[in-house]
Parts: sequence; structure tokens; C-alpha cells
Amino acid sequence: MSPEQAEGRPADARSDIFSFGTVLYEMLTGRRAFQGGSPAATIGAIVHKTPDPFDAPPALEAIVLKCLSKSPENRFQTATELRQALESASTKGRSPIRPRTIAIAGAVGVLALGVAGLALRTFNTRGRIDSIAVLPLEIRSNDPEADYISDGITESINNSLARLPSLNVVPHSVALHYKGKTADSQKIGDALGVQAVLTGRIAQRGDDLTIGVELDDVRKGKQLWGEQYNRKVADLLALQSDIAREVSQRLRSQLSADDQQKLAKGSTNNPEAYQAYLKGRYYTDKFTKEGSKRA
Repeated sequence: MSPEQAEGRPADARSDIFSFGTVLYEMLTGRRAFQGGSPAATIGAIVHKTPDPFDAPPALEAIVLKCLSKSPENRFQTATELRQALESASTKGRSPIRPRTIAIAGAVGVLALGVAGLALRTFNTRGRIDSIAVLPLEIRSNDPEADYISDGITESINNSLARLPSLNVVPHSVALHYKGKTADSQKIGDALGVQAVLTGRIAQRGDDLTIGVELDDVRKGKQLWGEQYNRKVADLLALQSDIAREVSQRLRSQLSADDQQKLAKGSTNNPEAYQAYLKGRYYTDKFTKEGSKRA
């Protein structure tokens, strides 16, 4: 992390040059350019301290130290400029840098610049969404069966997302308080202390379902994703998995294999069993004698 990143100042490609310099320094010395006993101490060293001198051809040492300049204006301004300096240094002085060293530096440079660029993008996305509320689907049909589907699919999506370790999900029992209430997503997000809200609508006509969902970034008042699904009731199991996966991808850009397994965990492959389960949960939540019997 460059000094400007560590201090929360604007950063550009020259931060990647700094990151490459730290990698090259460690390759040449076997130690890190900036060290501390804690993350805070390391950041302090990045911002305030100068790396220790090291034994290397003067031209190469000068290149590394220029990469590690505290001010972006004093570094190489582009990766091309840095590459040209490395190529030039390989032909200067009594102790030329061996071609193999340049090849290694070049290869690692490509990798380091890519990784540093990823780190920079991550650093600059402080607005990354890490909390969400899944609100009950709004029912837009007179079919009482749609009620259990609304509650069931909402809870299933909620539970799937809650398995992702880096995502905070409002408990379904809390989100259920907003069922049937017309409220602004931004106000709900503020009330629940989340950054994103998933809302939706459901209509059932016999065995046909129409479900529309919308994922909003309530901090910016911006829709991140929306989709309408036309499915059969028997497809509920696959549908809730599809929605959970789509929401996760929009929040995380891509899912690791481990995250995909977490989303699928606990599922049944039997659509009828899944529908029976949803109905059972629906009637149980009524907390009545008749509801318990039906459940």
C-alpha cells in the first residue's frame, strides 16, 4: 500500500509503481521494505520511514528507491517508464544486471502491478456492500397460496446469503415486520442499518409464478440489479438458489467455490419436499393450534 493510500488520499497508477517497488525490494534483500509489529506500525513505516540501503548494482538500487519515493511525483510515472529504466540499467556500469535478473523482475513486475492494481481497486471501494436486508415479497395476486411462497422464498434467500461469512444479513424475523407495509427502501435501510435492500413482487396464477426482484444500494439510492422470473411452482427450489446467487454476485463480483458451496448447503433436490417445507414453516409461524396441525 502506497503512502497516499495509507493516508486515504487520491491514488492512481503510481501507487502500483510503489507496490512493485516493495516486491522488488524484498526479492533483492529477503526482507520487507517497511516492517512493523502491527498493521498500524507498518502503515506508519510506509508513510514516514525510508527503506534501509541494500547491496545491489547502483542503477538497480536507484530504480527501487525511486519506486519507493513517498511522493508520487518523484516515482516513475508509468510502468513503461519503469521498464525502460530497468532495460537501460542492464547495460550500464561495471556490474551489469544479469538478463535473468531483468527477466525475473519483468515477470514479477507484471504480476505485482496486476495484484497492486487489484489492491488499489479494493482500497478505493470503501463503499463495498457488506450488509443486506431481504424484505418479504409483495403479493400481487388473490391466491392465498402465494402467501406461503412469499414468506418461504424470502426466508430461504435470507438463509442462503447468511451463510456467506463476509456478509451481514438482517434476520428474517426482523425483516418480516415490513411485510405488507409500503415504505421507501432507503428509509428501511437506514432503520435496519444496512447498505443494501432486496425487494420483490410475486404473482401466482395456478402453477405459474411471476417474481420480480430488485437489489438497491440504499446509501446511493441506486439500483444494482433487477430481474423478472416466470417459473412454475415446482421450480421454487431452483428459483431461490438463482436469486441468492445473483444477489451474491452483484455484491461480491464473483463467488469462490467455497461461497458457492455455502449457498447450496442444506438444499434438497426434491421440489415437492421443498414446497411442503415452505408450507410447514408458513403455518408454524402463525402460532395457532390449527396452524400447528397443518404444519
